[in-house]
This record gives sequence, structure tokens and C-alpha cells, in this order.
Amino acid sequence: MTFSVTAVRDALARNAGGTPLVGYDEQVASDILEFMSEGKLLMEICSEAGYPMPHTVRKWAIESPEFRKRFESALEMQAHMLFEEAIMTARTATKDDTNQARMLTDNLLKAAGKLLPKIYGDKSEQSTIVPIQIITNLGDGGAVTGVARGEYTVEVKDCDSST
Repeated sequence: MTFSVTAVRDALARNAGGTPLVGYDEQVASDILEFMSEGKLLMEICSEAGYPMPHTVRKWAIESPEFRKRFESALEMQAHMLFEEAIMTARTATKDDTNQARMLTDNLLKAAGKLLPKIYGDKSEQSTIVPIQIITNLGDGGAVTGVARGEYTVEVKDCDSST
């Protein structure tokens, strides 16, 4: 099955893509997940005749924990494929299409980062909330202990655990 942006756009505009399916179909679901794992977008896949509309596939993921796991795995594989496509795009760029290749590469990397933020996400966007305790001496000789509430920026440095 081959996909093109123009064909997807045309199919969606005509609303021809996507066959409303009444229930879950294991063979269709497996095909969709395989195509997603190869880097195809759900909208592309569902624009082909014989495949359900994207919201039907997402509904399957909501309703079936087993399908949800497989769907999430396919999304992870899709992220890896998008990342690889970004690298290949950058490697094959020529002088004449450098700007277009840069824009495509940036968008592919951003999409991979959204699908799999722990691996491809912007490290500066990741945050962890950790409860902290602050002990202070208020000058009257007594120590006060309390739990700090609010948002704090803390710089964490790697340290040697032997010290």
C-alpha cells in the first residue's frame, strides 16, 4: 500500500476515506497497527478503502485494554520510524533543498518527541515533582521544620554515591 499526502488530503476532503465499521475486526486492527509501526499515520491508513475512520480505531484503543497496549506499542515504533526518517532526510539533503529538509527534519523530530518523550523529547521540557523538606533556624535558637509548597527550580547534578 502506498500513501501520498495529496491522496490523503483528497480522500479526507471527499470524506471517502474510512469505512464505518460496526465492531472490532482483528485482521483490520492488526493491519493498521503494522502500518503504524512502519511509520504511517493513522489518517493515511484510514483514508484507504476498507479501513475504519481514525476515531473508530481510537475508540477500539479506549474500549479494549489489549488493543490499547498494541496501539501504544505501534505508536512507539512509529516514533522510532519518524526519528529515522528525520536522520535520513538530513543526510540526503542537498544544497538546493536545505531549508525544506531542515523544516521537515525539525517537524519529524518534534513528532517523535511527542510520541515518545522519554527518548526523543526535549530534555528541558521534562520535569519531576519531588516533595522537599526545608529546615531553617529563624534566629531565635529554635529550628522550624515544615513542608515547602509551590514550584521550585532545583538543579540536580550527578554525584558520586561513594561520598
